[in-house]
Amino acid sequence: GANWNFVILGLYWACVVTGFVYIQPRLRVLDTKSPRLNRAITVLSVIATFHVVALGFLFFRSESLAQISGMLGSLASGAFELTTLASSSVWAYCFFVAPLLAMQIGQQRWNDLEFLVRLSPRVQYACLISALYLAFLTYLMSPASLKFSREFIYFQF
Repeated sequence: GANWNFVILGLYWACVVTGFVYIQPRLRVLDTKSPRLNRAITVLSVIATFHVVALGFLFFRSESLAQISGMLGSLASGAFELTTLASSSVWAYCFFVAPLLAMQIGQQRWNDLEFLVRLSPRVQYACLISALYLAFLTYLMSPASLKFSREFIYFQF
């Protein structure tokens, strides 16, 4: 059944939403006429939101309070370890994400969703290979590819 981690998850999100409602009017003071500063504030907001949501996933995915405590301790101390496959794939991910990220930035900058079609065939091919390689690496790191993986917590009820 449900564990205490879901109660903590609910309290966490209550604090996040309450904090956002409290902080939001104060953040409007930062709205400036400078487009660069507004863009920097937007980027920092996206990064902060990602980290808040990722921390919420820790409470959601954990199976016990002891596991939450251990994971938070590892994050705070920096004593976490990547699996062999993940650590060997980090640089490959960075290398193959670059063309996809460049394509995304191009689409955003020129407000053109068909940006990739207008590029040279070599760049199109690089983006295709990058996407296929990332899909393959993501499959390799997924629990579906591991024979000893455990079922997700919702399938255990």
